[in-house]
Amino acid sequence: MSNNHTETMSDIQRRCLTDSRYWFPRWEHGSLDERIHQALSIAGEAGEVVEHIKKEHRGDGLDLFELGRELADVTIYVMNLAESVGIDLEAAIAEKRQLNVHRWGEPT
Repeated sequence: MSNNHTETMSDIQRRCLTDSRYWFPRWEHGSLDERIHQALSIAGEAGEVVEHIKKEHRGDGLDLFELGRELADVTIYVMNLAESVGIDLEAAIAEKRQLNVHRWGEPT
């Protein structure tokens, strides 16, 4: 991805899926197999995030560089899944925030 800070989250979301489909063309675009792969990959990468926190908890420190890479992996797979089923994550996050504000109040 470029360092173009004018890209929206939706732009990045579309590019992540395009990149992944180019680099890993195994799955038929838009297929259930592609969505299963994306969902399982989210779980696997989230497990790697948990491993970093577990290491920190037992006193081994926290490697922020590696943690950042794993968080990026999780985010990319989430964006891929959203894009492949037609969910605009930027809009979904904004809507979810409004539901949370309604439920819990606006942070000050």
